[in-house]
Amino acid sequence: MERSRQRHRTDSPSAPTGARAAKRRCTGVPLVLAAAVLGVSPAFAAPPEVRLLPPGEPVDPALVERILGGAPKGRTPGHRSIVKVDAASSPGEAAPARLALQVPFDSGSARLAPEAAAQLDALANALMQLEGPVRVAIDGHTDALGSDPYNDALSARRAMAVREYLMSRSVPGDWLHARGHGKRRPLDPLRPEAAENRRVEFGRLP
Repeated sequence: MERSRQRHRTDSPSAPTGARAAKRRCTGVPLVLAAAVLGVSPAFAAPPEVRLLPPGEPVDPALVERILGGAPKGRTPGHRSIVKVDAASSPGEAAPARLALQVPFDSGSARLAPEAAAQLDALANALMQLEGPVRVAIDGHTDALGSDPYNDALSARRAMAVREYLMSRSVPGDWLHARGHGKRRPLDPLRPEAAENRRVEFGRLP
């Protein structure tokens, strides 16, 4: 449903005649503001507290460890180890607080698409390497298409579907807490119907 509705939307109109003048007036203005004046969508970048992995991108166990929990199994207290920094981070940079996956589902449903398995299997394996117990929030999010009640219910069902999948891969159910947020927390607020907003986020609960 989401994809079909997107296909029926018209494309954004081209820049108006005075775009060049507007661009000159935007000198020194942040890129996002300048792009808005020109009617151009800037390249999307997730906020630094969220590490967004698109479909098919491998899930790095070291990144899961940095975001979601304690020491891997078998590590003794006081033991130091080198933690691999993922490609999106710089040495010494603080770990993002949340991991976001663009988990593929069948359109308009909470049925996981077959291509979701690779990332979720890798996530399950990484979680099982943590020294538990840990408490992980699984937060479902949608884009802005559809009503609030529809998106609230859909995001909650999708988060629960991910929880059930991880449990089927031996992750303890009491580690996993599924929640739905609908369309209220877009990653890309300038483009509320963008694909990046349809995601499942994972964060560590206290």
